[in-house]
Amino acid sequence: MVSAAMEGGAAMGWPATHLHSERFASAEPGEPFDVLLARSGQRITVPADLSLLEALEQCGAPVNALCRGGACGQCETPVLSADGELLHHDVYLSDADKQAGKLVMPCVSRFKGACLTLDL
Repeated sequence: MVSAAMEGGAAMGWPATHLHSERFASAEPGEPFDVLLARSGQRITVPADLSLLEALEQCGAPVNALCRGGACGQCETPVLSADGELLHHDVYLSDADKQAGKLVMPCVSRFKGACLTLDL
């Protein structure tokens, strides 16, 4: 229904800057992956059944969160390096931001690769 409303607005000529939607859903499970927190030097493994945000919170990393659904932008986290692929599941970052690979929304996004290094 949300997708249909967004498509309808676009079809009626509404500018993309005037169309907004939010989807509140939990993070999708995935394969475990390693994360290096650059500021502390701490290395953690994000298990398959936890979001990156939940794993960061469990280890005491300083990350803000609000909606936990990839829509609000509060948990936006800078990526320093990614030896693999960022799997963006948010609706907050632009396509250009996602392709640049310099930001991640840890509440819903995951990683597939050797190690993800965050500016935390």
